[in-house]
Amino acid sequence: MEGHGEMVIFSVRGGEEEDDIRDESSSLWPKRQRATTSSTSSSQQRRQRPRHADPNPVYNFDSDYEEEETRQDEGEEEQRASVDDGSEEEEEGQNQVSTTELPSMSSLRSARSDSIAMTITLTDPEVLDCPICFEPFTIPVFQCENGHTACSSCCIKIAHKCPSCALPTGYNRCRAIEKVLESIRVNCRYTRYGCKESFSYDKKHNHDKTCIYAPCVCPQAGCNFVDSSKRLYEHYSRKHTSSRLGFNYNATFPIYVTTRDTFFVLQEENEGVLFLFYSKAEVLGHTIKICCLGPSTMNGRYIFELTARTEGSNLRFQSIAKNIRCRVDNHPSTGFLLIPIGFFDSYVQNRLDICIWRHGSCPVEFRTSIPKAPSGS
Repeated sequence: MEGHGEMVIFSVRGGEEEDDIRDESSSLWPKRQRATTSSTSSSQQRRQRPRHADPNPVYNFDSDYEEEETRQDEGEEEQRASVDDGSEEEEEGQNQVSTTELPSMSSLRSARSDSIAMTITLTDPEVLDCPICFEPFTIPVFQCENGHTACSSCCIKIAHKCPSCALPTGYNRCRAIEKVLESIRVNCRYTRYGCKESFSYDKKHNHDKTCIYAPCVCPQAGCNFVDSSKRLYEHYSRKHTSSRLGFNYNATFPIYVTTRDTFFVLQEENEGVLFLFYSKAEVLGHTIKICCLGPSTMNGRYIFELTARTEGSNLRFQSIAKNIRCRVDNHPSTGFLLIPIGFFDSYVQNRLDICIWRHGSCPVEFRTSIPKAPSGS
């Protein structure tokens, strides 16, 4: 019986002696697992004990010991299985996290480009302009052997001879300046008027010439309103309604002028586009001209016809309406109708018939004699 003392304590009593067995098996189970296994085993044994025990019970110590060893082995296997499952789940979680957190190559490139981007202030912006024509450089840029730069158009104008040192130029590209031009991005100079475009510096000159937001000046005397053509049309129709003469495209309308009248504002009723009517007395007669108030991108969009009539005679003039961005006192010297002296009566109002068309909607016989409208118009 002495050799089986530990078996009796474990299988019958549990209680305090059970702690001794848990201490001896501490190397096999973690603390929480051991407590769970021991309490479970003890409760099972209590449930298996009869309510009225025999005062002289007969115990099968060997079978109890074998059962306990079996329970221990099963507990160890469950412990190892749970540990293995936990490690596998942890590895899977780590793999999953590492997979989702790995950045793509495109994002790395983007981050790299963002980190390289910087803000640069040019204290002398003219360094990126051609020193000959003073216009912004456009690619290609050339240089002489001494490093004096010039744009491609100026190289032709100066016959490939550097004006600074007289050495040949126009044959060697200035790659450094070209790279700078491609790298620098600027906003449109007309941002305050609504343009939101940005572009490389070498595209600046061409964009400025064709930007639809180029500001226009109100033609009304004493008004200082300056804005894009669209906003200017809205402004004029609201503020200067009494000073304009309304008309519709493709419809002939009369205008009455004297030799003393010099200027009228015409506004299309639907689109609101403004046209400036110029009249000027010259030595040989009277000149009449119509221009469109708007950016240069509107050049070629509109065609007009002027007809002057007198007894037995008619004068008809057809032309493209040139675009201007502000009123000028001296109207352009080309593209006007010259009415000879004596054709108009100097003391009464003389009638002129005017018709304005959009490009493409003018009479067929006139389309063959006018240039095509610019692309993008």
